[in-house]
Amino acid sequence: MRLRFVHLILLASCVAIHPQDGSLACDDQCRCPSDFYCAENARCYLSGHYPDSVSDLSQLVGADLAEIDSTPDEGDAAIEIADGSEPIYLALGDVCGSGDACDTGLCVDGVCCESACDGPCVACDVAGQLGTCSLLPRASASRHGACTVNPLTPCQNDGTCDGRGACAVAAAQTSCGTPTCVVNQTLANKKICDGFGACKTLASTSCAPYICQTSPPACAKSCTNNLQCSAAICSLTSCGKIANGRLCSAPAQCSSGFCVDGVCCSSQCQGQCQACNLIDSSGKQGTCTTLPKGALPRGNRPACTGEGTACEGSCGGVAAGACSYPDGNTTCGASCSSRSNETDQVCNGAGGCTGQTSFNCAGQFACVGNHCKTSCSRDADCQSGAGCLSGICQTF
Repeated sequence: MRLRFVHLILLASCVAIHPQDGSLACDDQCRCPSDFYCAENARCYLSGHYPDSVSDLSQLVGADLAEIDSTPDEGDAAIEIADGSEPIYLALGDVCGSGDACDTGLCVDGVCCESACDGPCVACDVAGQLGTCSLLPRASASRHGACTVNPLTPCQNDGTCDGRGACAVAAAQTSCGTPTCVVNQTLANKKICDGFGACKTLASTSCAPYICQTSPPACAKSCTNNLQCSAAICSLTSCGKIANGRLCSAPAQCSSGFCVDGVCCSSQCQGQCQACNLIDSSGKQGTCTTLPKGALPRGNRPACTGEGTACEGSCGGVAAGACSYPDGNTTCGASCSSRSNETDQVCNGAGGCTGQTSFNCAGQFACVGNHCKTSCSRDADCQSGAGCLSGICQTF
């Protein structure tokens, strides 16, 4: 029967709370090999095993026992005092100092975690989801493996997360090279990021009816005098309308009457999965195009439902006006319904995580944290009546 949690108040400088066999002697500085602890009798004991009674525990550590009514302090092991009982480990989301104290054996981001959670854009200490390996929000700083910005590849990692567990790439239209002006009228060698991680070179573009200004090299978009126009008169800060694919800030600048995604466009191009700043095979922009499969809506278009979750939609590469969504084959959450059963939440095909499926853990492995174990390192990884031997749970 479960009685209570106790907090060990250690009174000796050379004490262990994880004894097992005592076959090794501590050195003269109370040190033991890795994974061993030095007890007050100067012997080394393996971690993960606890005395079976209050009497044995007191004799081992020479300690006082004080009841506590809350989660143990960081790094402490919680022990349940009862004849024949198993060790009690910290639960998911509890503050921890090492994996030895956690039910899952994993201490990540300072809390007991369901998995190793070591990707650059996932974390186990996300508010409201402590203990669950969760996606970091879009535009947030990366964690365990930095999304390092490399000046040699400016269109790749931009230093933040994309909200889907990976590093974000530089936004479309980001400059990745220095263009040149040819005879004051043509912009050549302009290089920009395509929004998918690649640096693309645009086709040479006539700046008419403006000139190509040299500092920095770019086609002018307004004028204050006739010298800034290629063959026209500057009137009301304009030399005239500009062609599709040229940079713009207002529809009135474009001959088509549409300024979309920062360029003059062939149409209004407002479909959720359309864009006008995609670069075609000839190096040109300005044609309304359906985004490729897996892309996210651009500009001020509505985001796909489920943003920042495993069920988030994305453009399917076919339908211009709608996102496609993961179905029931995609897991979006999990929990242990018992020590031998895992319940997984699945996507509903509309950006939500509302379906579920359950299954029994295989091979006598236990459901620990939120998932069935597939290997073991200690008896706590196995179901009741089984123990861990060479990474496999076996019935006693």
